[in-house]
Amino acid sequence: MNNNNFNLDDCLSYVRKYLPIQGPIKNFVQQNILLSFMEYNFDHGIEKASQIYNSYSYMPLSFYRQKYKNQEISDENLKKAIKDEKVTLHDLNNFNEAEEIFKKRTFRDLINKQIKKNIDHHINPILFRLLSSYTDQGISLWNYLDKSRGFLISVRDLITKSTMPLVSFASNKTLNQHLINEPDKIILDILKLITKDEIYYEQYIFESLLVHPGWSGMVNSLEKSSKLLNQPVNIRLKEVLAFKLVLEYLFIEKYKKTTFCLNKLEPDFNKNNQVRNLQKIWHQAMELNYYEKVAKLLVFAPNKIESIIDTQVICCIDAREESFRRWLEHFSINIETFSMPGFFNIDSFLLDESSKQKEKICPLPLNPTHVIIRKNKPKKNKYLALTNYAAKYGSHNIFLDFIATHTLGHLSLLSMLASLVWPQKKWWQGPITKETFNNFDFIFDSNFPKYKEYQIGYTEDEMAFIVKKTLTSIGLRKDFAPLIIFMAHGSTSTNNPHFAGYNCGACCGQPGTINAIILAQMANNTQVRKLLEQQDLKIPDSTIFVAGSHNTCTDEVEFFDTKNLLPNHKNHISNFKKILHKVCMHNAKERCEKFALVPKDISPKDALLEVKKRSLSLFEPRPELGNATNALAIVARRQRSYGKNFNRRAFLQSYDPLTDPEGIILNEILSALIPVAGGINLAYYFSRLDPSIYGCGSKVSHNVSSLLGVGNGADDDLRTGLPIQMTELHDPIRLFLVIEQEKEIIKKIIQNNQAFHNWIFNDWMKLGCLSITENKLWIFCTKTKKFKTILEGELND
Repeated sequence: MNNNNFNLDDCLSYVRKYLPIQGPIKNFVQQNILLSFMEYNFDHGIEKASQIYNSYSYMPLSFYRQKYKNQEISDENLKKAIKDEKVTLHDLNNFNEAEEIFKKRTFRDLINKQIKKNIDHHINPILFRLLSSYTDQGISLWNYLDKSRGFLISVRDLITKSTMPLVSFASNKTLNQHLINEPDKIILDILKLITKDEIYYEQYIFESLLVHPGWSGMVNSLEKSSKLLNQPVNIRLKEVLAFKLVLEYLFIEKYKKTTFCLNKLEPDFNKNNQVRNLQKIWHQAMELNYYEKVAKLLVFAPNKIESIIDTQVICCIDAREESFRRWLEHFSINIETFSMPGFFNIDSFLLDESSKQKEKICPLPLNPTHVIIRKNKPKKNKYLALTNYAAKYGSHNIFLDFIATHTLGHLSLLSMLASLVWPQKKWWQGPITKETFNNFDFIFDSNFPKYKEYQIGYTEDEMAFIVKKTLTSIGLRKDFAPLIIFMAHGSTSTNNPHFAGYNCGACCGQPGTINAIILAQMANNTQVRKLLEQQDLKIPDSTIFVAGSHNTCTDEVEFFDTKNLLPNHKNHISNFKKILHKVCMHNAKERCEKFALVPKDISPKDALLEVKKRSLSLFEPRPELGNATNALAIVARRQRSYGKNFNRRAFLQSYDPLTDPEGIILNEILSALIPVAGGINLAYYFSRLDPSIYGCGSKVSHNVSSLLGVGNGADDDLRTGLPIQMTELHDPIRLFLVIEQEKEIIKKIIQNNQAFHNWIFNDWMKLGCLSITENKLWIFCTKTKKFKTILEGELND
């Protein structure tokens, strides 16, 4: 038999399509875990994914039935969802859910049955250790693989030089004999030995790589772009596959009892189609119930009391800022709030001058052409310097190791014990518990030479363009308040490897603080204001822009660049801080209501102390709940949502349709909002739906691997998705995107912009239209391509 009919490159292209888009955990961005399936209708897509990944498509029937008992699903909406289905209400409530569980048979099952051992339990730990060492970004003290020569060559060199066998089931000499050729030949030769027939090649490769989607996805991402890492590595998916297949073949040869053969497998699903249909009906009813609740809130909007606005606060669209904005407006009618994606249109990389490390501070899909230099002048910490020296050299020196263990080791133990007993105390805190931006200097000078292919800083014309675009997009072109605050957000916690997942999604998993500081400096620039005035955007001389940052974990707010302000502006900020203190206390109390172990009647003052304590506690797995329960995005004037409590479930984007008759601004807004908010929504959706497949399980048992990702122990696959501590309270509901604009304009935009097509027309999010002139909300039906009044219609025609 020859291999003429099998094309390895085509096969790997197919497999790559279904690998998760894995990036380093420091830049963790929440996105649609099933991005590869968006070409299909939502229901078809999740069914196809369930067949490939052995995952669930919907929540268990018991979940929906409990929602029904809690009156979160009504009989009326169940009847609407049942339409055209051969199902009764009796079926929905009485079907035996024990029949829901299903899994499919794979080649791996057949191999395990024939050799009476679990091949993955023996092969994967070896592979993961070598991968973690090769891609290490700073954890390992001993780099025993040469990262510059390629993964396969480096492993081959290790095997050649080592006197100890790499694996227990084969000698190093045997391993080398199989690894001597190029990856393509190795793969084809081994596949022939294992499967005996090329009709099985593609499925075998697919299963072999998908059995550890985390590392396969990471390697695939690093192969496409080594710029993801501060210390780039040369690695290809073919090399990893070739090495793994050699290990699998040798393991099978070692333990097979009789003649080994693989029979062609047909998908073997014990899945009952009736179960899935019932789940789908329940799910649609649950979503419709929530959408109707939103409609009732939005169509009855109270009139905002007219007042003199002395402070305008521009926040991120993040759902956690919904309550923050609400409490700001609650405690002062003189405060006006806006919101936009928290990168504040600063499309750039941030380069640390000392370490030369470059971080993206704008949405993942953007390709920045600018870089901003950060002049970091950290305070010297002798204890930290000594600790770093001991960590770096101690493991290679018996004497230093002994001294460090019995001195710094004991001091670290005392610090850890103190953190467990008094987490809120400051005397024991190490230097990494809180990041400060006071020592940062940003350079905006087009005369500087370029850094590689990037322009350093922005020209004055570019600054004016960014400021104008930012203010125009949120409808702020006049009536400027004396104090305007760009309020970024970030999250700090002592023991949380998923920290980037709590930061700003629009800033590529970074806090938005630097973006806010940069934009405030731009808007305060005298020459920039002159250029804006020439473009019919007059900002009064009495208006000052200030950068702030809301810590969504501790509910603290910090301001920047305020030392040189005029006395009246300093007084203004001082008065605003008094309001902020009350805002943060009540915002913390609202958050605490969702923590199981916090008393429901906790006072606002104690609630603020509680969230601060959670951020500092080493043993606290839930410092905050992130964007859990998100289900809504509103693109509208604030007066349409003012005074409404969306229970921290809404992404809010400021937009004035009256100044955008052709929808040009709306098109730009949706280009940023849909992938960011939609990605966050579906990351929570699928991680909640199937935590073991789409999520990453409990973060309590997670260890950081290579500074790339997390796994359960040293020999586990890199985990994808979100931990259960971020999703356990989440109801998997597709995002309801409500836009205040004429139906014809909205429809034209989503039809003409291909980037939106799959999101809307394939039902991966629901689209609503809020009338500009009347209290009416419509929902878009994908079957008829028409809008229907939501309180009268159904999810589908």
